[in-house]
Amino acid sequence: MIQENIKVIISDLDGTLLNSDHRISEYTKEVFRELHQQDYLIIVATGRHHLDAMPIIETLGFPIYLVTSNGARIHTPTKELLFSTNMNSSAVQSVLEMDIPDDFTTVLFKENVWETNKNN
Repeated sequence: MIQENIKVIISDLDGTLLNSDHRISEYTKEVFRELHQQDYLIIVATGRHHLDAMPIIETLGFPIYLVTSNGARIHTPTKELLFSTNMNSSAVQSVLEMDIPDDFTTVLFKENVWETNKNN
């Protein structure tokens, strides 16, 4: 059996899909809609937390796989968690106990929240 070629587009958000206003432009949306109509599998991969990324990709208006938290979470187009991996709590605790300079931003992703040492 000969398998047809799978057509896939994978894109980051920041500095790639998002414009200087941190939004997906109408032109980019139209290009991605056309690719979707041509049966490309669209995947967005980002370091962002899935709760931050989901509302952004929903503006495209068609199903997208979402890889978030630098690969630690993968969600299907129906928002079902397909894959996840977590650091064990002792590793997280050891990082949080480090003497991290104040000008470094520390971010801790949890399933339904994310925490940081900076106010934004």
